[in-house]
Amino acid sequence: MVHFLAVENKAVDLFITPDYEFKENGTEGHEVYVPVEVFHKASEHMKQAKTSNWVVITVFNDTLLFQNSEQDEILENTVIGVTVGSDPILNLTDRVRVAFKHNNETRNGSCVYWEEDDDDASYEDVTTKYNATMEFAGNWSEKGCETNKTNNAFICNCNHLSFFAILMKAETPHSLDETNTQALQYITYIASGSSALFTAITIALYFLFWKRRAEKSLAVHVHLSGSLFLLHLLFLLSVALAQGSSEGLCLALGLLLHWALLCCFTWMAIEGFHLYMLLVKVYNIYVHRYLLKLSFVGWGVPLVVVTACAAAQKYGRYRIQGEGALNSTYMCWIQDRTVNYVTITAYFGMIFLFNAVMLGIAVVKMRRLRRSRMHREGSWWKDCMTVLGLGCVLGLPWALAFFAYGPLELPVFYIFTILNSFQGLFLFLCLLALARQSYKDGSSSGPGSSAHT
Repeated sequence: MVHFLAVENKAVDLFITPDYEFKENGTEGHEVYVPVEVFHKASEHMKQAKTSNWVVITVFNDTLLFQNSEQDEILENTVIGVTVGSDPILNLTDRVRVAFKHNNETRNGSCVYWEEDDDDASYEDVTTKYNATMEFAGNWSEKGCETNKTNNAFICNCNHLSFFAILMKAETPHSLDETNTQALQYITYIASGSSALFTAITIALYFLFWKRRAEKSLAVHVHLSGSLFLLHLLFLLSVALAQGSSEGLCLALGLLLHWALLCCFTWMAIEGFHLYMLLVKVYNIYVHRYLLKLSFVGWGVPLVVVTACAAAQKYGRYRIQGEGALNSTYMCWIQDRTVNYVTITAYFGMIFLFNAVMLGIAVVKMRRLRRSRMHREGSWWKDCMTVLGLGCVLGLPWALAFFAYGPLELPVFYIFTILNSFQGLFLFLCLLALARQSYKDGSSSGPGSSAHT
């Protein structure tokens, strides 16, 4: 039997014959178990190279060498590396076990290993690269590892050798189990694909058939459709390419996705402003190059914001960690929480308040119109549909995110996902109805038009 003396921050080489199993306690109480199968897999390389196999146990008490762009929290900043021989050891049936002791840790954690950018690189190649750069290039991954938690330890069971650690799950007010997380992901992907398709159809119909006779309101709606098309398309690309893309490509996708989302919010605010012009400033108004000026605001203001964020290097690969070990989703997005809160949450909060006031004014105008003249049967239904359509155009369902707390959390998440992911489809139906009414009236001065702007 071989005894192991653990030395912190230093690799200790131990010779062991292929017939033995290896189990040892570290100085901090951590335990490492290496099954016989590991040495059987390593023996072939030993025979070819005519060398002996050495067990290398490396204990790091900080994570400075394992830096990525996601600012992960590692249990007690402890990383334990286990290697045998110089070639990668993969696909073990009898798993390697590493026990990380903890002091009454109440949060959940997941066993992860450090996945090198070149995952097939040998230990010698990794060491050579480390000596040149003084860091291990890669990201934490959960593939091939299972996690068990006891009262005093996290136990990792992995089918390969690597550098292991416990990735702590941040305490957040939103926590979904694996089933609901996957269901919401499927709904989001399907709905985003549908919205991208129907907004593309909306843009094509506008330029092919509607543009010549289109009113100003329809043109504003089409700009909103264009921003939604970019948002859904870039979101799908961001999720699909986040893990396999280069750092530069992920940065560019994060920037474009942020820009598209800000454009959507800005055009929703412009919809509210245009509604104000139609309902309040009805007469004696004239704005030179109205649509051009709106376009500068709708597309230009978000461009200024994302340019500043890019200069501050706020974009990159971002992990959305859910409940359990296999619920992490990666996307290219903003990495700074403060930037996220200011440019997304606070910005939309102001837009929501403004648009909610505009919708309230529209409802008051409709009630006055109802009282001023007799309406035919069914007008209540049409008024309700008008309010729902305006709410969709003004982006009010996005505000559901502010109410995802407590017992309402799960149903609000589903409603929020369905309504906002399908917003492109809903907007397409609204524009069809508006275009139909415009052609039915035989002019561009139908409902919602403005001849003065």
